[in-house]
Amino acid sequence: MLKRYWWLLCLALLSVPQLSFASEAVEPMYMVTESDLTRLEQNLTELSEINSSQSVTLEKQKEQLMESDRQLQQAEEKYSLLSSQMKNLEKEMLEQQNSLENARIYFEEFAREEQAKRDKLKREKNIGYWLAGILAVICIAR
Repeated sequence: MLKRYWWLLCLALLSVPQLSFASEAVEPMYMVTESDLTRLEQNLTELSEINSSQSVTLEKQKEQLMESDRQLQQAEEKYSLLSSQMKNLEKEMLEQQNSLENARIYFEEFAREEQAKRDKLKREKNIGYWLAGILAVICIAR
């Protein structure tokens, strides 16, 4: 009879490892001291404050970026406007230069014509004096 109990005890012991495998599926437990828990809570609080601060900073930077984008767009529009105005002014300047060049050419031509007229009048005047002198000599000689 004692042998039977030993056999039953052995069978019971053999079934115990199966129970121990089932208990391993449960999450392990750790012991944490109160100072560790306090330090962990302080770290979490500090991280939360840092996160909050960084969120505020991020929002400010987003606003600054949007303002910078707006200013950049305005600057690009001004650049485009000034660029087109400059092109128009360059075109007008070229037209004015051409007009001045044409005026210079016409003035030089006018000056040559006037000089030719003066030279012609001078020749005619000189011829008139010569004729008057010759006529005076002829009249005196008669």
